[in-house]
Amino acid sequence: MTIRRGLVFAFLLSGLVLGCSRSSRPDARQVKAPALQPKGAEGPDKEKPPTPKKPDNPGPEKVKQKAREKTAPPPPPPPENPRKTATAEEGVVRGAVRWKGPVPPVLTSAEMLVDVRGRAHAVRPAARVQVDPKGGLANVVVYVKKAPPTAEPFNPETVTLVQTKGRFEPHVQVVARDSKLRLRTTDDTADFELTGATALERGLARGRAMLVGLNRLGVVTVRSQDRPWIAPAYLHVLDHGHFAVTGGDGNFVLPKLPPGDYEIVLWHEGWAKGKEEARPVVRTVPVTVGAGRGVEIQWVLPEA
Repeated sequence: MTIRRGLVFAFLLSGLVLGCSRSSRPDARQVKAPALQPKGAEGPDKEKPPTPKKPDNPGPEKVKQKAREKTAPPPPPPPENPRKTATAEEGVVRGAVRWKGPVPPVLTSAEMLVDVRGRAHAVRPAARVQVDPKGGLANVVVYVKKAPPTAEPFNPETVTLVQTKGRFEPHVQVVARDSKLRLRTTDDTADFELTGATALERGLARGRAMLVGLNRLGVVTVRSQDRPWIAPAYLHVLDHGHFAVTGGDGNFVLPKLPPGDYEIVLWHEGWAKGKEEARPVVRTVPVTVGAGRGVEIQWVLPEA
């Protein structure tokens, strides 16, 4: 009896131990495998760090160029033009006008004809830019903008402008205010159109002439309406004699001035640039003259 009870007790105890061990094991059907993530993904809250950018390699030539730019001095300023320098000639303003570069050609055509005593003559217009072999520029008018009170009187006179063989002569003149301008022609017919300080339109036949009063200061331009290819003539009307007109060598000397500050005007009639019409080129240069002091002016055309 005692042995039977011991067997039953041992059987019950082994069953109890076996049940406990089974209950401690997880159910394979309830275990979930962890979710697979793409390779390299680290979750929604973590961003992939940016790839560092490799520095540009400028190469040896670019490095040298940058070094030269840092060490190269700034370009020099353009030379003064007109340029003036002091001289020891008391009260004297002198100088020269030079042309540098190709001279604009004088254009001609078969239509440039005038009649002289009933016969047609081919015309070669006057050159607006007249340069000597050394570069001297002619027909540049140089004058003092406002003459000193001690300036000698500039007396009026009668000057002549002639159209001959399709050209106006003289090409450039300087006259005193209240002078008279005589217009005439050696061609069979001519027309004169005056603009600027004096305005007039008049046609003339050979052997006829007329007088025109020049009563206002300034520049008078004379053209031909019938023959627009004729180079214009110019008359500068001043109230003093402190002026000069460059000759073939391009040099000029003004009459002596008393000590003081002045403005010197340089004027050239200009030249055609492509299809653009010629326009006068004018520059004003301030100068100071005094005891033992003068000024030299150098002007180069065309200006850079």
